[in-house]
This record gives sequence, C-alpha cells and structure tokens, in this order.
Amino acid sequence: MAVENELVPLALHANSFSAATPWFNSTAYRPHQIRHSHLGFGEQARPAEEFLLASRSHRHDRETANSVADYLDEKFTSLIARTDAESVPDAERVDLPASLPLDGSLDELIQRRTSARSFSGEPVDRAEVATLVRAAGGCTHPADSTRRVPGRAVPSAGGLFPVELHIVAIRVTGLERGAYRFAPRAEAFDHYGDTTAVQALLSEGLGEFGENPPARDAACVALLVGRPWRSMRKYGARGLRFVLHETGAMSEHLHLAANSLGLASTDWAGFYDEPANRALGLDGLYRTLLHTVLIGRPGEA
Repeated sequence: MAVENELVPLALHANSFSAATPWFNSTAYRPHQIRHSHLGFGEQARPAEEFLLASRSHRHDRETANSVADYLDEKFTSLIARTDAESVPDAERVDLPASLPLDGSLDELIQRRTSARSFSGEPVDRAEVATLVRAAGGCTHPADSTRRVPGRAVPSAGGLFPVELHIVAIRVTGLERGAYRFAPRAEAFDHYGDTTAVQALLSEGLGEFGENPPARDAACVALLVGRPWRSMRKYGARGLRFVLHETGAMSEHLHLAANSLGLASTDWAGFYDEPANRALGLDGLYRTLLHTVLIGRPGEA
C-alpha cells in the first residue's frame, strides 16, 4: 500500500504534462460522437463546418456581385437560354407518354406521406414514371420575352438547373432495365446505361443493409445528380447551397406525386458515393450523385 501511495503523486505529475485526451490524436478510428465531444480539442478536419463558413453571404462581397452581374448581360442571357437543353441522341431517345392525373389535395398528400420500409416487388408503369419525373423536374410553362428558359416544377436559383433527374428502371413496364436521364425540354429519356450499370448500382452503390434491403424490391430508383459548377460559377461557394435546395425540392415533389399515384417511396441517402458514381459513369465532382429516392408498389407494412 505504501508503494502504491507513493506512485499516485508521480502519476499525477506525469499526467499534468499530457493532453487531456491524448488517445484522440493517437488513433485513426474516430466515431462521429467522439469528434463531436472533442470539437475544442486538437486539430481535426471539419469540412462541413468549413463549407458553412465559406458559403456565407456578405453585404460588400464585390466578387460575387460582379459575377452575378455577368449573368445579366444581354450577350450572356442568350447563352443561359440554352441551359439544360442538351440534345438526346435518336438511338437512345425514349419519348415519354402523357402523365397520369395527380389526385388529392396538398394537405391530404402531406398528411398521408410516409417513408416506405418495404416494397412488393411488382412493376410500375412507364406512364407513372413519366408522371413522377414531370412532377419533380418537368417544364410547367414556356419561355417568353421576360423568361428566357421554360419554367419548372421546382425553383432553381438563377434558372441554372444544376440538378439532373435520372431514373434507374428495375421493374418498369414499357422501359428496358437500365439507367435513363430525364431531358425536360425534350420530353424524353436519354437511355445511357444498360443492365450492367443497374446491377453495379444495386449491388455496390446503394448500400443495401439488412436481410431485406428496400432497394431489392423497389420498381425504380430516382437519382438526383448535381452539376455544382453550373451554380457555383455564378454564386461561388453559396451556389452549392442552391444546388442542395433544389435537390430537396425535387425529392419532395417525387414523394408527393408518388403518394398521389398510390405508390410507395423513401429517401435513400445511405448509398456509397464512389461505386454509385462509377456505375453511372459520373466523375463524382463535376457531375455527382447527391441523393436517391426508392419508388415502387407498397409492400407489407
């Protein structure tokens, strides 16, 4: 006991020269809860917070003001009018059928919206998919003398439309199994990915956890693909906030339209970025998958 009592002061003396929690800097395994409890300790990377700081708006930011002014120049507005008007190769073009009517009041749709945890595995129809994509990103009214680009179902900062809507058809009557990009101004799909791309996305990209992953029985997956520099070229880092705003609006429209059609849907943010982008042929930076929504027939509750 005497020896132990003598060691206590020595141990306290040694610890007085140590960091409060030296193990934090001595391990590469740092769960998010540990990072949170050590926000004031050490030099840990905090990229999400750095983004929030970098994208703040300041009253006398002349660089951003001048960048925005460039987009108001007459020579530039004619170029903006061509935004999101990419052509669809005839060989890959799939014209969309007429949309189905969306029934139910907004209040009713909001009240009964819920995230699906299971799907039946039954197919959905091509017309239902056409209705969904138009509700989320379709053209709602034409361009005119004051509006250089057609109006859309969701707002887009500066009319730049930096978010593309893609559909991965797994079980869609009238659509081959594959990956499709929605071209709103062409009222068509661009069929760019085959069954190999679909299989790679499902098996490697979507992060299928558990014994009964929802993606396995979904009829299709809506993919929201961002092109951040479309917005950031005008608005700087704050433009990325606008990209995320648009992504959220499109996702919500998908859910409400699916609800109206009697379909089930759920957000699926647990995808793995690198394999998902690779499966879709995206570089992961200039064009990158931001969010996915699973859609299908309702399964057992």
